Amino acid sequence: MSPILEFLGRETADDDSLSTGDKLRTLAALLTNEMSTTERELVVVTLLATKQKALLDVFVNSKGLKAVDAWLGSDLPPGGVARVLDLLEHLPVTLSALAASGLGKTINRLRKHADVGVQGRSGELLKRWKSLAAAGAAPAAADAGSSGVKRPAPTAGASEPPTK
Repeated sequence: MSPILEFLGRETADDDSLSTGDKLRTLAALLTNEMSTTERELVVVTLLATKQKALLDVFVNSKGLKAVDAWLGSDLPPGGVARVLDLLEHLPVTLSALAASGLGKTINRLRKHADVGVQGRSGELLKRWKSLAAAGAAPAAADAGSSGVKRPAPTAGASEPPTK
Protein backbone atom coordinates (compact mmCIF):
# COMPACT_ATOMS: atom_id res chain seq x y z
CA MET A 1 0.00 0.00 0.00
CA SER A 2 1.27 3.50 -0.81
CA PRO A 3 2.36 5.88 1.97
CA ILE A 4 -0.47 8.30 1.19
CA LEU A 5 -3.13 5.57 1.36
CA GLU A 6 -1.66 4.24 4.62
CA PHE A 7 -1.63 7.73 6.10
CA LEU A 8 -5.19 8.60 5.03
CA GLY A 9 -6.50 5.22 6.21
CA ARG A 10 -4.87 5.66 9.61
CA GLU A 11 -5.34 9.39 10.27
CA THR A 12 -8.67 10.55 8.82
CA ALA A 13 -11.69 10.91 11.07
CA ASP A 14 -15.05 9.25 10.38
CA ASP A 15 -16.06 12.28 8.28
CA ASP A 16 -12.85 11.93 6.17
CA SER A 17 -11.29 15.09 7.67
CA LEU A 18 -7.95 15.60 9.39
CA SER A 19 -8.08 16.92 12.93
CA THR A 20 -4.65 18.39 13.72
CA GLY A 21 -2.11 20.71 12.18
CA ASP A 22 0.55 18.01 12.45
CA LYS A 23 -1.56 15.68 10.31
CA LEU A 24 -2.00 18.38 7.67
CA ARG A 25 1.75 19.11 7.66
CA THR A 26 2.41 15.40 7.21
CA LEU A 27 -0.12 15.23 4.38
CA ALA A 28 1.53 18.19 2.63
CA ALA A 29 4.93 16.48 2.95
CA LEU A 30 3.54 13.23 1.50
CA LEU A 31 2.24 15.06 -1.57
CA THR A 32 5.77 15.29 -2.93
CA ASN A 33 5.61 11.55 -3.72
CA GLU A 34 4.24 10.22 -7.01
CA MET A 35 0.50 9.76 -6.67
CA SER A 36 -2.19 8.03 -8.66
CA THR A 37 -5.37 9.78 -9.75
CA THR A 38 -7.27 7.89 -7.04
CA GLU A 39 -4.82 9.03 -4.36
CA ARG A 40 -5.15 12.65 -5.50
CA GLU A 41 -8.93 12.38 -5.38
CA LEU A 42 -8.76 10.98 -1.83
CA VAL A 43 -6.54 13.89 -0.78
CA VAL A 44 -9.03 16.36 -2.29
CA VAL A 45 -11.92 14.65 -0.47
CA THR A 46 -9.97 14.76 2.80
CA LEU A 47 -9.14 18.45 2.45
CA LEU A 48 -12.70 19.36 1.46
CA ALA A 49 -13.96 17.47 4.53
CA THR A 50 -11.60 19.46 6.76
CA LYS A 51 -13.56 22.59 7.65
CA GLN A 52 -11.43 24.39 10.27
CA LYS A 53 -9.69 27.37 8.67
CA ALA A 54 -6.74 27.18 11.08
CA LEU A 55 -6.06 23.59 10.01
CA LEU A 56 -6.37 24.41 6.33
CA ASP A 57 -3.97 27.33 6.88
CA VAL A 58 -1.40 24.79 8.04
CA PHE A 59 -1.78 22.87 4.78
CA VAL A 60 -1.56 26.04 2.66
CA ASN A 61 1.53 27.23 4.52
CA SER A 62 3.20 23.79 4.46
CA LYS A 63 3.83 23.91 0.72
CA GLY A 64 0.62 22.02 0.04
CA LEU A 65 -0.22 24.48 -2.74
CA LYS A 66 2.99 23.58 -4.58
CA ALA A 67 1.73 20.01 -4.90
CA VAL A 68 -1.71 21.18 -6.01
CA ASP A 69 -0.01 23.39 -8.62
CA ALA A 70 1.94 20.36 -9.88
CA TRP A 71 -1.31 18.38 -10.17
CA LEU A 72 -2.77 21.07 -12.42
CA GLY A 73 0.32 20.87 -14.60
CA SER A 74 -0.06 17.11 -15.01
CA ASP A 75 -2.42 15.13 -17.19
CA LEU A 76 -5.64 15.13 -15.17
CA PRO A 77 -8.63 13.03 -16.22
CA PRO A 78 -11.92 14.70 -17.23
CA GLY A 79 -13.34 16.37 -14.15
CA GLY A 80 -9.98 16.31 -12.39
CA VAL A 81 -9.29 20.00 -12.97
CA ALA A 82 -12.77 20.87 -11.70
CA ARG A 83 -12.14 18.89 -8.49
CA VAL A 84 -8.85 20.71 -7.92
CA LEU A 85 -10.68 24.02 -8.48
CA ASP A 86 -13.23 22.89 -5.85
CA LEU A 87 -10.32 22.43 -3.48
CA LEU A 88 -8.75 25.80 -4.27
CA GLU A 89 -12.09 27.53 -3.68
CA HIS A 90 -12.23 25.80 -0.28
CA LEU A 91 -8.67 26.56 0.88
CA PRO A 92 -7.81 29.83 2.65
CA VAL A 93 -5.15 30.81 0.11
CA THR A 94 -2.86 33.69 1.11
CA LEU A 95 -0.84 36.01 -1.08
CA SER A 96 2.44 34.70 0.28
CA ALA A 97 1.40 31.08 -0.39
CA LEU A 98 0.32 32.02 -3.92
CA ALA A 99 3.65 33.69 -4.59
CA ALA A 100 5.63 30.76 -3.17
CA SER A 101 3.70 28.13 -5.14
CA GLY A 102 3.37 29.83 -8.52
CA LEU A 103 -0.25 28.68 -8.49
CA GLY A 104 -1.61 32.01 -9.75
CA LYS A 105 0.22 31.59 -13.05
CA THR A 106 -1.15 28.09 -13.49
CA ILE A 107 -4.72 29.24 -12.78
CA ASN A 108 -4.26 32.10 -15.23
CA ARG A 109 -3.33 29.57 -17.95
CA LEU A 110 -6.51 27.64 -17.15
CA ARG A 111 -8.55 30.61 -18.39
CA LYS A 112 -7.72 29.22 -21.87
CA HIS A 113 -8.70 25.61 -21.00
CA ALA A 114 -10.82 23.67 -23.51
CA ASP A 115 -13.62 23.33 -20.93
CA VAL A 116 -15.63 26.57 -20.72
CA GLY A 117 -16.60 25.78 -17.12
CA VAL A 118 -12.94 25.53 -16.13
CA GLN A 119 -12.27 28.83 -17.93
CA GLY A 120 -14.98 30.61 -15.96
CA ARG A 121 -14.11 29.13 -12.59
CA SER A 122 -10.41 29.86 -12.98
CA GLY A 123 -11.25 33.46 -13.93
CA GLU A 124 -13.44 33.81 -10.84
CA LEU A 125 -10.72 32.36 -8.63
CA LEU A 126 -8.21 34.85 -10.04
CA LYS A 127 -10.65 37.72 -9.36
CA ARG A 128 -11.01 36.55 -5.77
CA TRP A 129 -7.24 36.37 -5.32
CA LYS A 130 -6.75 39.79 -6.96
CA SER A 131 -9.25 41.29 -4.53
CA LEU A 132 -7.17 39.75 -1.73
CA ALA A 133 -4.12 41.48 -3.17
CA ALA A 134 -5.95 44.80 -3.48
CA ALA A 135 -7.23 44.56 0.09
CA GLY A 136 -3.72 43.74 1.29
CA ALA A 137 -2.14 46.56 -0.73
CA ALA A 138 -4.40 49.35 0.57
CA PRO A 139 -3.15 49.32 4.18
CA ALA A 140 0.44 49.00 2.98
CA ALA A 141 0.05 52.17 0.90
CA ALA A 142 -1.33 54.05 3.89
CA ASP A 143 1.55 52.87 6.05
CA ALA A 144 4.04 54.03 3.43
CA GLY A 145 3.29 57.67 4.20
CA SER A 146 0.51 58.40 1.74
CA SER A 147 -1.62 61.13 3.24
CA GLY A 148 -4.51 60.56 0.87
CA VAL A 149 -4.27 64.20 -0.30
CA LYS A 150 -4.12 64.64 -4.05
CA ARG A 151 -1.64 66.92 -5.78
CA PRO A 152 -3.15 70.15 -7.04
CA ALA A 153 -4.26 70.07 -10.66
CA PRO A 154 -2.01 71.97 -13.06
CA THR A 155 -3.17 75.46 -13.89
CA ALA A 156 -4.94 76.00 -17.20
CA GLY A 157 -2.54 76.52 -20.06
CA ALA A 158 0.44 75.05 -18.24
CA SER A 159 2.24 72.82 -20.70
CA GLU A 160 5.49 72.29 -18.83
CA PRO A 161 5.69 70.17 -15.69
CA PRO A 162 6.74 72.10 -12.60
CA THR A 163 10.50 72.20 -11.98
CA LYS A 164 12.19 71.58 -8.69
